[in-house]
Amino acid sequence: MTTTTEESAFGLLYGSGAESQATRRENFERFIHLLEERRDHQKPVVVIIDAAETGMGKSTLGIQISRRLDPGFGLNRFAFAGHELGPIYTSLPRDRFSMVQVDEPRGLLSRGGRRDEELQYIISLLFTQRKNRIGTILIAAQKEMFDSLILNRLAPYWLFIRRPGVAEVRRSWRGPNLKKSQRYYPYDRARISEIGFRSLDRDPFFERYMDLAIERNRAYFAEGPKGGGRRPPPQSKTPDDTSLTGPDRAEPSTGGGGEGPSTKCARCERVFDNVHNLETHIWAAHGGPTKKD
Repeated sequence: MTTTTEESAFGLLYGSGAESQATRRENFERFIHLLEERRDHQKPVVVIIDAAETGMGKSTLGIQISRRLDPGFGLNRFAFAGHELGPIYTSLPRDRFSMVQVDEPRGLLSRGGRRDEELQYIISLLFTQRKNRIGTILIAAQKEMFDSLILNRLAPYWLFIRRPGVAEVRRSWRGPNLKKSQRYYPYDRARISEIGFRSLDRDPFFERYMDLAIERNRAYFAEGPKGGGRRPPPQSKTPDDTSLTGPDRAEPSTGGGGEGPSTKCARCERVFDNVHNLETHIWAAHGGPTKKD
């Protein structure tokens, strides 16, 4: 059951007489209020964030939400792989609410069962978050990467960033409306207000986060998810090239073919510098691999 206050706030988000006069920034404040209501009533606070394209501010929006709900949110609350999430959860105090951000876990891009293994591990951890009073922001190139998490009704909210600084808010269906389908995800598709969020480009905390994200990303490519010895990506020439939020940051290969698996997309013929970036591109641009890949 949702509270009267929560339903009233949803009315403002999903359409009312006052909604037409509201700004996107005001809608952001209303959305934060919804999450605060859930936090204060000890209901799960789990939000998935994805975007139409890379570099549109998924991590930026997640940080702003986390900092509003948890004044103690810091760099020690970021996980970049499923196995990093467990130690963070168990280290958090149980006497107050805490936020954690899972930033595009790389194992969700893997084949050969590793994706399912990492996703199921994240799901098992989310089942404990109400008892431990933990909120979680889950960031991915596409929400479909969290498919079984969504269908297990563990993510009450989904934010889709349509363009930089602007996101759509959707909430999961309830009760008999829930449909389990691989092609249709159980979120309310009714007309909703957009929320606005600001850039954090000059925020010192965001700059430290970017340094951490770059370090973790390069470590992943160098070592692989289980020490598999992936080749590190080429050194960037500008600060923008160091972002790790999606496939379009990969530089196309310009050298000879060499040995090893193909890094050319079979559908759009784009060439990548390694197999991991090709897999990321296939998920983000084409919705996942097919027999053609």
